[in-house]
Amino acid sequence: MKKRTTWARTVALLLTLGLAAAACGDDGGSSDAAIGSPGSTATGSTGGSASTAALTPQKGGSITVSMFSETRGLDPAASSGSGTAGGTELSQIYDTLVRWNPDTRAYDMRTAASVTSNAPGSEWTIKLKSGIKFRDGSAYDAEALRFNFERNMTTVNSSTSRAWLNYVIGDSKNVTVVDPLTVKVVLKVADAGFPALLAHSPGMLVSPTALKALGDPTAADYKAKYDAFNLKPTGAGAGAFEVESFTKGESLVLKRSTSWYGGEAYLDTIKFVVLSSDKGVDGLKTGTVNVAFLRTPVSVANSKAEKATGGIDNVIQAGDLLLVNQGTKLTCKDAKPAPLCTGQPDGQITTKPATANPLVRAAVAAAIDPAVINTRVNDGKALPTTALFQKDFSDTPGVEGIKADPAAAKKLLDQAKAAGFDGKIRVLCTNQPERVALAQTLETQLKAVGFDVTARSDLDTAAQITEIVTNKDYDIACWGLSVPNDETAPLSLVQNFWSASPNNRVGYANPEWDAGLNVLLGAKDATARKAAYKTMADLWNKDVPSVVFNAVIERIAYQNKVHGVYANESSMFYLDKAWIEK
Repeated sequence: MKKRTTWARTVALLLTLGLAAAACGDDGGSSDAAIGSPGSTATGSTGGSASTAALTPQKGGSITVSMFSETRGLDPAASSGSGTAGGTELSQIYDTLVRWNPDTRAYDMRTAASVTSNAPGSEWTIKLKSGIKFRDGSAYDAEALRFNFERNMTTVNSSTSRAWLNYVIGDSKNVTVVDPLTVKVVLKVADAGFPALLAHSPGMLVSPTALKALGDPTAADYKAKYDAFNLKPTGAGAGAFEVESFTKGESLVLKRSTSWYGGEAYLDTIKFVVLSSDKGVDGLKTGTVNVAFLRTPVSVANSKAEKATGGIDNVIQAGDLLLVNQGTKLTCKDAKPAPLCTGQPDGQITTKPATANPLVRAAVAAAIDPAVINTRVNDGKALPTTALFQKDFSDTPGVEGIKADPAAAKKLLDQAKAAGFDGKIRVLCTNQPERVALAQTLETQLKAVGFDVTARSDLDTAAQITEIVTNKDYDIACWGLSVPNDETAPLSLVQNFWSASPNNRVGYANPEWDAGLNVLLGAKDATARKAAYKTMADLWNKDVPSVVFNAVIERIAYQNKVHGVYANESSMFYLDKAWIEK
């Protein structure tokens, strides 16, 4: 415990001095509830915020929160669970077992009383606080925790956490009830950062009673019942707020719960809406929005320039990148999905995009100049880089990315053409203004080295996802990852590039990478983590699973009259201690 706590304080000091970039600002939450290194024990209470401590909170009132995208549903198994895709909203409804504290770079207890491990980090014991109940009156206990872990490891879970849990735990039989409030988890892969799962969607427990009330999943009416539950999971959570209404495409309204274990929240209601980052900044200025999640470089810069707003920043590695399709597995049935399954028999095929050729991937990486993209797309306000981990990452291994080199790109492309490549490549982006500009810039850079480019930027986000995730019909695509400056960073690499991950969009499969992930997860200190990250960064440059062109700042911006907003990992944030100055 002592070693980890000392390291956490050291990093916190560096953050204060500006020598490392992490989430900072009005997220508060002083605590002695930090989980230490494997073999240590931690206990503690729910954190608050520095601004709440300085002023007397005022109860009542409502706030409007602008988010980056709409959650796919209000069941944690149906939502991606990060700050960009539902995690914040669901945290208010279900709470989490623990919270990642960006100030201490350790963990505070939420519904868990303690989380401990053996020395190798291969066995973890989770003890829950006593007296907590779900809003339907059922026990928030060890069996509920075991039930949720088991459920989240099946295909019922369409969120990112399924890949994480199956990678780290492997089999739900490895999660066992020790006593009414204690669960033991035996890991398939030793993971020093296992509590990161508990601060994310796997740590958002859903009432087993509420789920079982939906009936037989094979029944004809089950889907309709589940769809209704996914819009209004009445009684299913144990968080500070419960659902008042959820109208898809419009808003999610939460109201204060009267049965939250932490006492009553200050706000009466919270309204979540989805606005572009620029409109979120405008809303903060006009007062139509009180809190806004921002992700575009221009909006973040504009928010920081506003004296009437504050914010919490999190630097995301690989926040902007190009997915580079190496050939993915696609299951055909009745010649669908088209066009790749047209004329194919039923069964699994491996797609053959232009970028399956390693010379083509290397040529693309050398052709892309992040500095040019920054100037033409982001008004020079981004964090251009080709490195998987840039210098602001706390455990940066110091590995530079692939340098833009048009001459080298042309040479690689010529080699590919000499071996039979026709030079044609497709670029797939969405129709947001910044993505349209990005598509045009990419087209120019790729043409300059000799590619025959077809660029599309006419699809909305949902249509682009269908092309990539369902149809798997693309060469390179504008995309973004979330590799945060916290202990979910390794899990993001598992989710997106582990060879067996259901969320591996590009078909990357390298046993060295998979082995490197195991080493990274088991790393117990900064030295070991940096060495493991160096292995991953070197493999990234050699194999080109995708092409990074920006690190991204995700900013939780709020009006100065809003207090008590504090952050979790993956740019999620809590509002149970938030209040508005009247």
